[in-house]
Amino acid sequence: MLENHSLHPDFNQEQEKFPPTVSGLVLLLGVNKKYEHLTHHNFFFSASPEKEFNQLYNEETPPEDPTIYVGISSKSDPTQAPEGKENLFVLTHVPPLKEGETWDNKALEYREIIMAKLEKMGVTDLSNSIEFEYMFTPNDLQQLYGANGGSIYGVATDRKKNGGFKFPSKSSYLQNLYFVGGSTHPGGGVPMVTLSGQLTADLILENDLKYDHEREIG
Repeated sequence: MLENHSLHPDFNQEQEKFPPTVSGLVLLLGVNKKYEHLTHHNFFFSASPEKEFNQLYNEETPPEDPTIYVGISSKSDPTQAPEGKENLFVLTHVPPLKEGETWDNKALEYREIIMAKLEKMGVTDLSNSIEFEYMFTPNDLQQLYGANGGSIYGVATDRKKNGGFKFPSKSSYLQNLYFVGGSTHPGGGVPMVTLSGQLTADLILENDLKYDHEREIG
């Protein structure tokens, strides 16, 4: 098991090159009405992107006026919600978790900021229309998926820190340790993670064939 291996002296320094991307507060809402003016994909932008990004990335605090994404899959597939009703996937970006941080005492407060903004921007009477609700906090994302800091896009691609590349598919320290997922090349999202699995499988096969060839000629 990996926990039985001591860390390489350069490991922590290597890890610092790949900080986590943003996390998110996610609301899954089932509502008892249809919002005819909304589509499958909807964005509600902040009044000041500069202020939002400064709070998110520099101050490392949840933005006061966040950009909100609302996905309604029942717009494209009516079977996703009962007739006359809709399912809303609501996502707002927040900073990744700091060591020991918890959203237990602030999730409901930030939910109110999100709901108030959506209602102000035309998603009328949303709070009173909810029949089903489930919330994912950064802590949930970290616990459920093992995401570093509750990151939802893997590691950040930072030109200064890592040249804009994701984590390598093969460990530099353990010979037969490989990685796959949103934090490795080529990146996050279902299509990219699938491709990551293919690339890593090809790499394992290539190294195995190389090893077998070296044994034959050795």
